Amino acid sequence: MSKNLQKRMNMDPDSRILQTHLLGQLCRSESSAPGFGESMMNSALKVFRNVKKEVGCKLIRVDCDPIMTGYYEKHGFRSIAFNKEKNQLQMIAFI
Repeated sequence: MSKNLQKRMNMDPDSRILQTHLLGQLCRSESSAPGFGESMMNSALKVFRNVKKEVGCKLIRVDCDPIMTGYYEKHGFRSIAFNKEKNQLQMIAFI
């Protein structure tokens, strides 16, 4: 990660720890009504924006199957790394 991105994320330079909200994976079901996933995502993002006003945390993180990358990118997330097991992609979005 670039130093500029680390600064923007409020990453502690010594511990490399940053504060994020963790978004649980949103899943799709064949029986879900069209648009249900979009509605869930929009509701979750709205909650995070409201919480930001109270606690100041400005990042959301999701760990997802790499096949879901396009879905989360469509909602403003960007890939930053794989987890230790290399089976989940860690993605972040700024609120």
